[in-house]
Amino acid sequence: MKFRWAFALVVICAESLSAQVVFQGYMTTSEGSLFVLSVDKDRTSGWLTVGQKFEGVSIISFDRKSELLTVESAGKQQAIPLVDGKTRAAKDGPNQVTTKPIVILIGKNESISVGDDVAMLEALKKKFELVAAMDPRPTITFRPPADATFGRLRLVMDLCTKAGITRFDIKSQ
Repeated sequence: MKFRWAFALVVICAESLSAQVVFQGYMTTSEGSLFVLSVDKDRTSGWLTVGQKFEGVSIISFDRKSELLTVESAGKQQAIPLVDGKTRAAKDGPNQVTTKPIVILIGKNESISVGDDVAMLEALKKKFELVAAMDPRPTITFRPPADATFGRLRLVMDLCTKAGITRFDIKSQ
């Protein structure tokens, strides 16, 4: 009986270690870039910088042009793409349906690129609450890709209004 419990514990631990870290989104500020990682819908990192860790994975570097985040885990480096970002769309076959990130500009100094995964929403909510508290409040501009659905854009806009932001602009990419 003890053997079964020990075996079950080993299996559970192995599964949690093998969970894949997903690159959910990033924000660029005048101080540098911040990133959000997740393991599943319930476990997200919040905003991290290069050098910080989440779930045993260290952030090493970021290539903004290709939207690849280089991370290290157990001594091995790996480049992971932004969920549904530019790199993933290029790697998938021509028949694959992908979504490009919505870019959110905050004033003139900050931008956030958000994929299509709800795991990023908590980090966005916190950022929008900080923006709503700023005086003067910066302009929020959404730059959705041409194929963005209204429902996807509305989800982000609803986060803004719930945080207290009532004025924003939408421009095409």
